[in-house]
Amino acid sequence: MKRIHIFILIVIAAAIGLIVSSMGSASKYVSFEEAIAMSQSGNKKGIYVIGELPKDAQGHIVGMEYTPSVNPNLFRFMLKDEKGKLMPVVYPDAKPQDFERAEKVVVVGNVEGNEFHAKKILMKCPSKYNDQQNKNEFTEVATSN
Repeated sequence: MKRIHIFILIVIAAAIGLIVSSMGSASKYVSFEEAIAMSQSGNKKGIYVIGELPKDAQGHIVGMEYTPSVNPNLFRFMLKDEKGKLMPVVYPDAKPQDFERAEKVVVVGNVEGNEFHAKKILMKCPSKYNDQQNKNEFTEVATSN
């Protein structure tokens, strides 16, 4: 076999290995129940939970706490996952801009005790355009270490 053939086979094998390894680390959305189980089993990678902000009859968000005059780097809110389970979320940073307008919220982090500790918040806000592509995208609005 020629050297070029061996080189091409090595490149192809490396590309396949890279694709397979990236598929294993791809994130998926889970419920709070699954997030609790994953955290208890020692998963320290970011767990992705998607949900909605609970609202009262007047449409106001329920359970949101942010007092920048006391602690500008502490934001707490309730999130209802797709299965209907409510859980408090703690985010060690400022409240994202236009948080109240979010249709869906994705939190990335881990469950500690009875709270979800978010490292990142992604929001799907109503689009100012009617383009279907824009309606299905999440926007990263805040990142914390």
